[in-house]
Amino acid sequence: MSVRVGILTLHYGFNEGAVLQAYALATLLRESWPDADVEVVDFRYPAKINVYGPAESPREIAIQAAIDQWLPLSTRVGMPKDDAGLGPWLSDHYDVVIYGSDVLWNLRYRRRFRRFVPGGAFSVQDDPFFPPFPNAYWPDESIRSVQIAFAASVGTLQSSDIPSRQKRSMSRRLQSCAAISVRDSWTHGFVHSIDERLGQETVRIADPTFSAAFRRDSRLHDASAPEIESRLESLGVDFTKPIAGFVCKSTIATRELAAALRNDGFQIVGITTRNDLADVNLFDHGFHPLEWARVFGFLDVCITERMHACIFCLLQQTPVVVLDINASDAVRETKHTDLMGQFELGDFCFPARRTESAGLQLAVEAIREQQWDWDGIGLSINELSDAQTAFLRRARAKSGIGGGESAVTQDEDPSVTSQHSAVVS
Repeated sequence: MSVRVGILTLHYGFNEGAVLQAYALATLLRESWPDADVEVVDFRYPAKINVYGPAESPREIAIQAAIDQWLPLSTRVGMPKDDAGLGPWLSDHYDVVIYGSDVLWNLRYRRRFRRFVPGGAFSVQDDPFFPPFPNAYWPDESIRSVQIAFAASVGTLQSSDIPSRQKRSMSRRLQSCAAISVRDSWTHGFVHSIDERLGQETVRIADPTFSAAFRRDSRLHDASAPEIESRLESLGVDFTKPIAGFVCKSTIATRELAAALRNDGFQIVGITTRNDLADVNLFDHGFHPLEWARVFGFLDVCITERMHACIFCLLQQTPVVVLDINASDAVRETKHTDLMGQFELGDFCFPARRTESAGLQLAVEAIREQQWDWDGIGLSINELSDAQTAFLRRARAKSGIGGGESAVTQDEDPSVTSQHSAVVS
């Protein structure tokens, strides 16, 4: 009998990376657990859908088509339209519920002041883009299915923003997981602040787009590359020149960098984020998320605010400079600093709000003067992939999910403990 696995993730926005990570996680689970029937739970918050609005531009239409036609979605027939009743529905439909990956646990609080109330202030969650806690992306003690967190992230959420009663609820919910993994050190520290024991048992793993299973399935270097190159040429990309991709907003620093590169003979190509920097605006055109990912393999250098653009540069040996839009005085450890730090590329990650063009230009000059250690980066990627597979094997063994060739027995893994203990690295 197959194991029914449902993935709860942020799969339905106009974001190529979000779609790709959802597909990558489903691919990894199918390969790691060959007996599993894996699907993405097609649960969508109406408030978030309203914020996104209908797909209108070619880019949005292409992403929407991939969500609806390419992702292995569950049927929405009979699914609750809000959080009420979702727990029993998940329990009835899945043996395992996976929370991951992406910034699932990000929340937005604001302080509201009221006269004649002791303390004078209380926290409010009313941002429609961030469903208030508790929401579908947090584990739930009432769910009968085995629950596992895979590379989850809180984004820039700070535990000091959260009311104490909600922290206690978060702790209980996380304790109901059979295994917990997070994507970055900030989230690891967050879990530790919520529950010290859980923090000690939580492990860090990479975004699922790093997985070997996804790279094999997506065939980033396959025979379709000439077709993508031909399409790029038809859109104006000139492969007789070095190509610089810009996935970022137009600022003084990025405009000056683009001008300097153009003076050095580069063609500037704008991707994803609309700006006035580029000679060729690919953000005006629609690409399937996999085609979008492969575009980064045709660049000579990339300047990006997007984490998944950075990932697909690293996977395809394209040097990349990261503009960290999440960096602030309060949040110094972000998904971008974590990602670049894992590959010892921290010198190529800059806080977007405080970066001057001189620093960016020096980084690009360093890239042009010295070849990156792609062999070493490739070894690191393989290590990250191996850690993902090992986590899923241990999680399955510790949660007591029966059957399947990939399950690890207690004899194979002496660290196995109880059914609902978290995986220890």
